[in-house]
Amino acid sequence: MQTILFNDNLISVRAQRGIARYFGKIVEGAGRLLGPAASVCSPESWAYGQARHLPSLRFKGSWRFGLQDKIAALAAAALHPAVIFHAYYGDVNTRTAHVYPVYDMLHEWSAPANHPFIAQKRRCLQRAAALLPISEHSAKDLRHFYPDLDPTRIHPIPLGVDSSFFVDSPPPALEARPYFLYVGHRTPYKNFYALLEAFGRSQLAREFDLKVLSPLQGFSSEEQACMQHYAITQQVQLLLSPPDTVLRQHYAGAFAFVYPSRYEGFGLPILEAFASRTLVCTSNLSSMPELGGTAALYFDPQSVESIAACLLQAVALTPLERQQRIEQGVERARFYSWERCILRTLAVLRHLAEPGASQ
Repeated sequence: MQTILFNDNLISVRAQRGIARYFGKIVEGAGRLLGPAASVCSPESWAYGQARHLPSLRFKGSWRFGLQDKIAALAAAALHPAVIFHAYYGDVNTRTAHVYPVYDMLHEWSAPANHPFIAQKRRCLQRAAALLPISEHSAKDLRHFYPDLDPTRIHPIPLGVDSSFFVDSPPPALEARPYFLYVGHRTPYKNFYALLEAFGRSQLAREFDLKVLSPLQGFSSEEQACMQHYAITQQVQLLLSPPDTVLRQHYAGAFAFVYPSRYEGFGLPILEAFASRTLVCTSNLSSMPELGGTAALYFDPQSVESIAACLLQAVALTPLERQQRIEQGVERARFYSWERCILRTLAVLRHLAEPGASQ
């Protein structure tokens, strides 16, 4: 089989944690299943297996995004790969077949139509030999914003959840009070502030804490003011960028995981919580119902009252109702395996690498 080149053009592994996890899984699978036919141009120490590693450079700042694509173009000129699989919407100038994952349409929904990133993304989508939306909802949004794309080149392939989340993890030591758990960034569309306000209005802080596992930044002045207004400062605890072992422990120990995002291309934390045998409360918009099915409890993320009511509903469940939803969640998480994602992705790449494949 001809060479398949994997281009690690992520801006930042820390800032793009979910995408980095996905790309790392695909690279690991390629090294294991494609062996020397796979080459990876990356500055990171992924699990390469038998794949060829072409080291590049990781600099701070978004400008290294373009630099990585120039390095990948040089690698392509030397290797003459049949296919290039990009971690993100890069601009490697070759006539090779290009494949791009499609994570979401967040910019299309929220940014001006003339935003430079949208223009670059459109070029990538239009020239792609295959597009791999990470959920059926992302595929639907892709067709909505880009109706001119050839539908035969769109292959929805959902992500997976690490098997380690299914392993019983001891909860954090000496937890005096049950807690709701929030995991992720706290940018506006993630809607954390609405959850914070809902937690305050619900008066559940009398019996519950809210634990926040989030990367990079402490509480903003607005978040601090909200906690002070509802007198819940001591009941809201922040842990910055915890390792996966600590993340798994907090999922396993939570009374419920709350995911209030207004928009997601997938929503991997929902599956991580399900696998950890944790009750999930989440938004009724975007891809969240696709993952949550009948196992999750839902709320309108635009309504603080709806979020608060959902938290109270979780508390009011009978032990039997709670256990039934937890068991349903585990089964849903088992359906979304990384191995399934890897095999389906590599099948698309292998097909394109065959002589005479349409590009």
